[in-house]
Amino acid sequence: MNKIQLFFLSVFPAAAAAALPTYSDLNLPKAGPAETFFLTTLVIAIFGSVALFEIARNRRELSVEKDVIEKRFAENVKRFSLDGEERRLLSVIAAQSGIADSNELFTSLPVFEQGIDRIVNDALETRHDEAELQALEDLLQSLRKKMHYGILDAGQPIISTRNLSPGQTVWMLGPKKTVLGEAAVSLVRELYFTIKLTGKDFGKLPAFESPVRMAFTRKADGIYGIEVPLVSFDPSSGTVKCRHTLSFKRNQLRQDVRVETDLSISIRHVGSEKGKVADTAPFLVKMIDISGGGLAFMSDRQLATGDTIIVNAATPKLTIAGVQAKVLAVSQRPGTQRVLHHARFINIEFEKKEKIVKYVFNRMRELTAR
Repeated sequence: MNKIQLFFLSVFPAAAAAALPTYSDLNLPKAGPAETFFLTTLVIAIFGSVALFEIARNRRELSVEKDVIEKRFAENVKRFSLDGEERRLLSVIAAQSGIADSNELFTSLPVFEQGIDRIVNDALETRHDEAELQALEDLLQSLRKKMHYGILDAGQPIISTRNLSPGQTVWMLGPKKTVLGEAAVSLVRELYFTIKLTGKDFGKLPAFESPVRMAFTRKADGIYGIEVPLVSFDPSSGTVKCRHTLSFKRNQLRQDVRVETDLSISIRHVGSEKGKVADTAPFLVKMIDISGGGLAFMSDRQLATGDTIIVNAATPKLTIAGVQAKVLAVSQRPGTQRVLHHARFINIEFEKKEKIVKYVFNRMRELTAR
């Protein structure tokens, strides 16, 4: 565009606008059916390709995740020395439970007990051959023993009546929660458990009816109240045979279960009742025990009651960071320079407490297996 044209456009903008061609003046061809079909097909093809790519990517990720789960499952089977029949049973339990990762059966007692209960209830409803039921009983007992899901330590809440220990004292309850007399758990199997009546008053009682109601306490744990289906009652021997349950009421006695350990952890001394401290550099200590509520540790450096510390653990079995705790008690070990400290966690986050509780449970299993 030359200078004369630019001058004309600046002086006569209206005329210039009128001189410019419009869309209709261009006389461009309109899109016909063929062009419309082509563009629509192209758009569909593009979106379809993106969708197929996402589907393929998701399938690939699921396949990789599945391979990882199966590899870990095989490693756990080998670690617990499970045979082929026990492995197949665990696979069935995982499938019926609908859990995404079958390895949860090796790490979570609730998941394991729920799976066992589902298998047993299904068997009792559908199988009537005593030999088959006995074979299942033996298989489940072997599986529980190898996976160290036997009798729980004192203070560890039970998940199922299968966690009861023989000799456990119970109170048999009647209408309106009246105590009928004492009894004791005499036998705990996977399909049933048996109560032996010990009180003299039971000789005057009529036959028990379903459901059987009872209550019991567990040391450093809680008071339990349960109702279980009755299988049989033998007045002559004073035995009550019952099916298991996962449903019961529990009044907690102790807030957290504590377990002994020997992990090396890092401590930072960040405050005292007088205020901040000068030296906040981290130092290593030996942890003596731990629970979801606190820990005890041994150190060459002595802290004071009321001091605030930050706990960090970076071990294969327990990894937590930035957990604040308050020192509750300090005591010198006789004949040594080492000091024992007891501390309580302060405002601990739920996820971090869950990690500690999981470690406590797995540590208990390790100690039981020894």
